[in-house]
Amino acid sequence: MSLLGAAFWLLVLVAGVSVAHWGADKLAHPVKKLRQRWALGGTAGGAIVGLAVAMPEVSLTASSVVQGASDIGLGLMVGTNVISLPLLTTIAYVASRPNESPADGENDVSVGDPGRAQRTADADTESSRHALYIDSSAATVVVLPYVAVVSLVALLTLPAPWRGLQPVDGWIMLGAYAVFLTQSVVRGRADADPADPDWSRTEFGLALAGLVTIVVAASFIVRSTDHLAAALGVSDLVGGLFVTAPLGLAPEAFGTWSVVRSGQVTAGSIDVFTDAAATMTLGFFPLAVVGLPIHNFRLYWVSLAFAVGLPAVFAALLYWQRHGYGLERWQVLFYDGLYLLYLAVVVGWVLPH
Repeated sequence: MSLLGAAFWLLVLVAGVSVAHWGADKLAHPVKKLRQRWALGGTAGGAIVGLAVAMPEVSLTASSVVQGASDIGLGLMVGTNVISLPLLTTIAYVASRPNESPADGENDVSVGDPGRAQRTADADTESSRHALYIDSSAATVVVLPYVAVVSLVALLTLPAPWRGLQPVDGWIMLGAYAVFLTQSVVRGRADADPADPDWSRTEFGLALAGLVTIVVAASFIVRSTDHLAAALGVSDLVGGLFVTAPLGLAPEAFGTWSVVRSGQVTAGSIDVFTDAAATMTLGFFPLAVVGLPIHNFRLYWVSLAFAVGLPAVFAALLYWQRHGYGLERWQVLFYDGLYLLYLAVVVGWVLPH
């Protein structure tokens, strides 16, 4: 492929991601009203946000199957869940800067814990000034259940007797997502009366248009990734991991920024885990239904190991956060460093073999 051709498909990819972002934004917009309607706290709200913003990845994996490029979908599914966790946590941290006062997020971080707002207000200003305020209950309600989801994927796809993706695996993962979503919503409900926000026909129409836009954009993203992988001389799996996955995060990045800036700090910060859970289960389904062997087993298991390890580290940081008031700057930077470690392992050990 010529340089001009590669540039063309790169532009198609960027345009597809941009259009998918618009669609995701229209889907994510009613989330705050749903939280009010169902009296959902920050952790439960994050589960609903994640389901909405995961639609691009789910559409991409389905589109990759339809277009006969399932390895792109597999790379996207795993790669997104590796890069998204540190990247979106960092974006949430930066977006929360105008909301450094705990009172700004009191409807979020103190949900289900009336004393948390007072404890946060009494925190030492210097020690908590640069913290990302996340309800610590998110560790057990969302993050650790997500670790269980990814561990289940590893159990279903790594052992030699049943290595690869099989149709039965898809049905198992659908059931796993139903359990994940149900427990997140039930355990994360707020102790408050439901509200009755106004719903407009225009809002509903835009949300539907957003869903259609995401599906259409997904087909162009997969096709452009396929051409770019060929131009770079890499496999579809590598293209999905390191081309489609990073660019495909644009909708989630904008969504996280918008939700956190609106004051829903916990919901915006943990929707990356609920989004990743939806990607690893709902996105898993179309790939498993057609049956998919793993062509680069070393790259797959290393990526999956980091997909399990990163949320486990996050849960530990969140559970033992200093004073119980949030993740500090050094913890966010440490988390980013784990992704750099992943890149070093892939470039230095996986790809040369």
